[in-house]
Amino acid sequence: MNARYTNPDNDPRGRWKTGGFSVKTYTEKYDYPITTPSGKIVYPPSGSCWQTSKENYEKMLQDNRIYFGKNGDSKPQIKQFLSEVQQGVVVKTFWKYDECGHNQVAKQEIKALFACHTEPLGEVSKNKVSLEKVDSSRDFSPVSQAQNDKMAESQNNNTPLFATPKPEALLKRIIEISTQEGDLIMDFFAGSGTTLAVAHKMKRRFIGIEQMDYIESITKERLKKVVAGEQGGISKAVDWQGGGSFIYAELMPLNAIYKERIKNLACHTEPLGEVSKNVESTRDLHKDISLSLNMTSIEKELESKAFVDYRVDIQDMLKDKEFHALSLDEKLKVLYAILDSNMDYVLYDDIEDSEYGVSKELKELNRIFYGENDE
Repeated sequence: MNARYTNPDNDPRGRWKTGGFSVKTYTEKYDYPITTPSGKIVYPPSGSCWQTSKENYEKMLQDNRIYFGKNGDSKPQIKQFLSEVQQGVVVKTFWKYDECGHNQVAKQEIKALFACHTEPLGEVSKNKVSLEKVDSSRDFSPVSQAQNDKMAESQNNNTPLFATPKPEALLKRIIEISTQEGDLIMDFFAGSGTTLAVAHKMKRRFIGIEQMDYIESITKERLKKVVAGEQGGISKAVDWQGGGSFIYAELMPLNAIYKERIKNLACHTEPLGEVSKNVESTRDLHKDISLSLNMTSIEKELESKAFVDYRVDIQDMLKDKEFHALSLDEKLKVLYAILDSNMDYVLYDDIEDSEYGVSKELKELNRIFYGENDE
């Protein structure tokens, strides 16, 4: 591939090859005329523009980084120097699967990580705000037998632990061409944690975000194994031996607590949105009493602690005859709907409110995270 680089103009920076100077993502500021050395005025192709501003173009021209062809009358091209390309090869648009992997490889990587249960999965913290720093010397506490059974059942049934993982080799290629060691990588949809695992192995910092429950059983556990020095994926290619640490945190729930309780209570009735036709005839009396007591408890907590849609007066609603005439399932559906989703979690500005019981340790950690101690 390096044979494509030549040096026809004896540039002191060495061999180079040309690259396009126009892009199809049109920006008016980058649409300007350019005069070639032969005096010809050229414009970017229709619907396209140059890839940089006129000011930057002038700097590149001054630095002899623009090529106009052998006769000086062609449209501008960028000189790409071999000496400035990482490992001497320009990254191509087409990436071969034997270099970057494919989905089947990714699924095999995940399966290899979790197929053997000699190293038990880590215990998930149940605190309001779950924070966890992991280092290579830490022992991982076992989870319940039920979770290990579920993982084993998934393997026995050939059910993928995660449906759409990406191969580590693919993320390695992306990370190595776009970042340097120590750079910060953010993945807003962490999924099975491939980006985070590869970033850690390649000595990058990272922030991963995921809203699905599998972050506890897959994503977090995968990173623990990375810290411990697992040898799957790109580990051998980058000589990964383990080490480092990461912090695992969850948003502190507020309305989310009540939503979860309503969902759990609904599981003991008909599904939300479906009204039972024979509630009294099918429900055990003791179960009925228990559901009623739980319903009363939820109503009281929503009335005194939860954040309800400002358009709803919950006290009046709970006294309303029409509300009391609803089935239990319908009541749960109404209570779920009136909760303000903007208040599912405790806001940072409310961290000092004693009602939420945030510890000094967590307050300090949040201040560090949001940069308030950087002064």
